Amino acid sequence: MKLHHAVMLFSLLAFGCAQPKWLPPAEKLSIELPQKTLTLKPTRNDITIGAVLFRMYPDDVAGIRVNAAKPRSNIVRLKQVGPDTFEFPAMKIEFDTTTGGPIFCMSLKAYFNEATNMYDGRYYANLDDRYALFSWCSADPVNTPAESRFKQNRLYTVGQFRQKLSEPIVIRLNDEPLKEEFGRYPMVYGGPRNMTEADWKPIQQAVEARGEKFVTAISINGPGRAVVNVGDGSFLNNARVYTLMRKGGAWEIETVKDVNE
Repeated sequence: MKLHHAVMLFSLLAFGCAQPKWLPPAEKLSIELPQKTLTLKPTRNDITIGAVLFRMYPDDVAGIRVNAAKPRSNIVRLKQVGPDTFEFPAMKIEFDTTTGGPIFCMSLKAYFNEATNMYDGRYYANLDDRYALFSWCSADPVNTPAESRFKQNRLYTVGQFRQKLSEPIVIRLNDEPLKEEFGRYPMVYGGPRNMTEADWKPIQQAVEARGEKFVTAISINGPGRAVVNVGDGSFLNNARVYTLMRKGGAWEIETVKDVNE
């Protein structure tokens, strides 16, 4: 009788009739996602999609294999094949909880052409959509480091995630007017609240002197230290990260790292 009850409980959980708050995954997960052409449909004509990211957790990709290889990043930037249209590649994702931890998550996120990631949240009708258009986790991400980016619009089965990839993805937006300054790069984070363009402009110029044309973000991480993200061919295509230190009144580049390293 006990075995019968255990089988029934497993069936309910597996098919979504009962949703657990926390269901530890099997020791090894295997997820197959097919190649799809994704069509995103913003509900405003003046906002278009500049990039779509497929994100995975853990961020350090511990325990994750994609198509039998360890990925260089937890983010896969989808290839744009047309206006608001992106190609999702076929992926077989394997996750080992013994090396990666108790939870694996995946999600889809969009970036706008007309507003940077600093301001785009004000245009979503549902703010959760900014963080994840939809997501799936092997267990409840609440109260874990995955919560901030993967609890939103969470689906309960991998099958539901696959189905979402097969449908037009409607991005519901409000009527907030666009402002030129909301789409202006670079995005500047941190530093004193009264930091002016004169404070961060030399940082941008030091990086651009290396031939970079798309400085996307500048983070002031403390006195005399800055981190700069740059794009390749687009503000929405992060490619390298520069670390700079202030020495003798001037900013000097210390390291340059490819985001895929």
